[in-house]
Amino acid sequence: MKVLFTILFLAITIFADDDCKSLLTNMSGSEKEREVFIIIDQTTPFPENIRKNAIVNIFGLIKPKTTISLFTFSEYTKGKSVSLVDRYYFHPQLTKEQKYEMGKKSLSEFDKCFKAQNDGMKKKLASDMLESFKENQKISSKSEILYTLRQISEKAVKLSGAKQKIVVIVSDMLENSNFTSFYVKELKSIDIDKQLNIMKENRLFGDFAGADVIVVGAGIVDKENYRDGKDFDSLENIWKEYFKNSNAKLITFEQELKYPLKEMY
Repeated sequence: MKVLFTILFLAITIFADDDCKSLLTNMSGSEKEREVFIIIDQTTPFPENIRKNAIVNIFGLIKPKTTISLFTFSEYTKGKSVSLVDRYYFHPQLTKEQKYEMGKKSLSEFDKCFKAQNDGMKKKLASDMLESFKENQKISSKSEILYTLRQISEKAVKLSGAKQKIVVIVSDMLENSNFTSFYVKELKSIDIDKQLNIMKENRLFGDFAGADVIVVGAGIVDKENYRDGKDFDSLENIWKEYFKNSNAKLITFEQELKYPLKEMY
């Protein structure tokens, strides 16, 4: 068995010398235990502290057998709408039994490939997120968050085969579309029943397949506008009801996460 395992390793290395991804998939598998869906709102510029807070916490969710899918969305009038930036898979290490079956040289090569692939994925994810944030330097007049979330939930989250699904939304969550608006120059108190009826009538509820939802950047306003606690609670409550009706659970809704996600999952 040990000889066969080593032959398999060498064969893969010969025919795909520069393809660590192929090697890792063949040797350690590609099972998804967790998928994290990152959704970055490019209609709102975020201050550095919120960008950093989001990236640090998202990296805390990376574990073996985790896939991360990065989405962005902007004004539909600009023709960009929803974009899948990329997907990033983090392979598991070999089991003790698998390591035992491999020779020292083969194991050493695998470890090098494993480190290079996972480190490369982390660097690319960080770079892609930073680039995504660069795209939202100006406040947009329209923000179709509800329609975007319905699309991503039904065309991505619902279809994922991962055992655990986590959705991280980096957005002010201030809907301002032809469907409805949660603010007029500034955050306003929201009539929850009225808004839920609008969502129902326009089929804006999605299906997140039981996912946990984390919101970062909620309710941010510029220095010229005032936002009180009552209005923020109103904003959180409408989104809590939205996700409840969209087969998801809103876990936390904050401008900046106070408790690290890696301690929660």
